[in-house]
Amino acid sequence: TMDQLASFAGLATLDPSIGITVEERDVDGVEVTSLRWQDPSAPTEPDPAMPMPFAPPALVVEWAVTDDRVLLGAGDRFVERVLGQDADESLAQEPRFVDAVADLGGPEHAGVTWVDLRGIREAVLAAVGEEGAFGFDAIWGDVVPWLEPLDRIVAVTRLEGDLLHSESVLLVE
Repeated sequence: TMDQLASFAGLATLDPSIGITVEERDVDGVEVTSLRWQDPSAPTEPDPAMPMPFAPPALVVEWAVTDDRVLLGAGDRFVERVLGQDADESLAQEPRFVDAVADLGGPEHAGVTWVDLRGIREAVLAAVGEEGAFGFDAIWGDVVPWLEPLDRIVAVTRLEGDLLHSESVLLVE
């Protein structure tokens, strides 16, 4: 399926005005495919009159398929970072992840979804600052307190006989 997506995207590269490129590279013996869309009409310099663009000027989706996993990531660093990651640094070592998966039936599963809402919130606040984010000074202080209790979203799907059974939770603290 991922190869079909790359082939389909490759057709779009025939028209350079669309702004799509497909690239493949080898990372530690694994083929990583990058699908990049660069807005051909995006300005080359930021416009100070528009502090927050309505659409990003470029998007990258990458994937790699191995014998035992499919890696799919947004951005041009996730897949390569995961392929080179030591098992001791994996998400499976994070107590918040391990505990949440255990609460939903344990590690024997067909799939897991994990969204670290706390981590995302902290990263965004560190990147843009708690005040003056994107010019939304008036509402930013009102929004952050509503987001603070949201900790993580976890979903675990298990194969039980012929049925897929899925449980999902939004954890708040």
